[in-house]
Amino acid sequence: MNEFWTWFDQHKEDVVEAMTSRDETQMRDALNDIDRHLAGQSPGIGFLYGHDGKHHEFIATASGRVEYFDRVRAFVDSAPKIEGWKVVAFRQPSTDELELQHGHIPLTIDNIRFQAFPLDTGGHEIDLYVSPMSEENRPVMTQMAFVLVNHVLGEVAMAEHLARMNLRTESRIEMGVPVLPLRNLHNFLCGS
Repeated sequence: MNEFWTWFDQHKEDVVEAMTSRDETQMRDALNDIDRHLAGQSPGIGFLYGHDGKHHEFIATASGRVEYFDRVRAFVDSAPKIEGWKVVAFRQPSTDELELQHGHIPLTIDNIRFQAFPLDTGGHEIDLYVSPMSEENRPVMTQMAFVLVNHVLGEVAMAEHLARMNLRTESRIEMGVPVLPLRNLHNFLCGS
C-alpha cells in the first residue's frame, strides 16, 4: 500500500487538475490511472474524488461490497499525511442537494418519500414514492432513485441496513406505516 501512496503523492496535482477540469477524457484517464495503481496493490478498492471546502478528498470505496470493507479501512489507516488532502473511508451519508437529470426529467431527494419495513432476516425493505413517476419513466426513476438513496445513506449504511428497495406509486402506500421524506432515511435506519 505504501507504494500506492508514494505514487499518489507524486501525482496529486495531476489528479486535482483532471478531477476539477470539465474535460471528461482527462477525468476518465486520471481515474483509470488511479484504478490501475490501486488494483495492483489494493484490489477491491476504488477511488472517488471529493472536496470538503478546505481539502481535496480521496474517498476509498468498496463499491458497496461488504467483503472489502476491512480492506478499505486498512487502506485508509495506512495513508500518510498528504498536503491538501483528506483520505476518507467510504462514501459518506449526505443530505446535501443533489439533482439528477435524465432528459427533461429532474429528480432530487425532496421528490422522494419512503416507508420502511424491518425484515426478520435483518435490515429493512423500503418502498420509495417518487414524484412525478409514471409507468413510462419508471426505469429511469428507479436508477436515479437508487443513486439518491445511496447519496443519503452512504456506502456502509446502504450495505448494512438496506436489504431491498422498491419503487411504488402512491396508490400503494401501506396504511398505518409512516411515510417520511428521503432526507430522513439515514436517521431512521441508523439512529443518527
